[in-house]
Amino acid sequence: NLIDKKNTKLIIDGCSAPGGKGSHIAKEFPDSIIYSIDSNANRIKSIHETINRLNITNITTMELDMTKDALPMANTILLDVPCSGTGSIQRRPDAKWNKSLSLIKQLSIIQLRILDNAKKYLKKGGNIIYSTCSIEKEENFDVIDKFLNNNSNYILDNAANHVDIRIVNNNCIDVNPGFYNLDGAFAAKLTKIE
Repeated sequence: NLIDKKNTKLIIDGCSAPGGKGSHIAKEFPDSIIYSIDSNANRIKSIHETINRLNITNITTMELDMTKDALPMANTILLDVPCSGTGSIQRRPDAKWNKSLSLIKQLSIIQLRILDNAKKYLKKGGNIIYSTCSIEKEENFDVIDKFLNNNSNYILDNAANHVDIRIVNNNCIDVNPGFYNLDGAFAAKLTKIE
């Protein structure tokens, strides 16, 4: 878990649908205020279905565009951004035929826009946790590098402080499909230092 207990007062779960991650966080930190945000009304309904089924009371949903809309000021922002999903090809082999370099580049632009908007709503000392289910460098390390190059008030925390070092590469969680019976995934923990 990359979430610091000291940063759980107000958590934004951006790009939230269908609400599984936010619900898990809500159960783990029942005293937290959590905003589950998505830009699509139908996906917001799926979040409501999840939180109602699990009887969760500390999540509020908001229909907002994470690339541009104003957000509440938060201690932690979880961004499980839209991505190519190439890390799940093991379970969905046909997915590889639907992915192109052009699509991956378009997604990386959106991913950086989401990060650039979210950064404005994070309190000093707080964390942004950026994640994808992609194994593409353009959606993972490249996005984080661009963000850090443009934001000297953020640092990349070492994920090895939180998870097994075998799934850490360049301070980020970086899993290839099939290793440890996991799908491919990426996660980076960014801290706002000033």
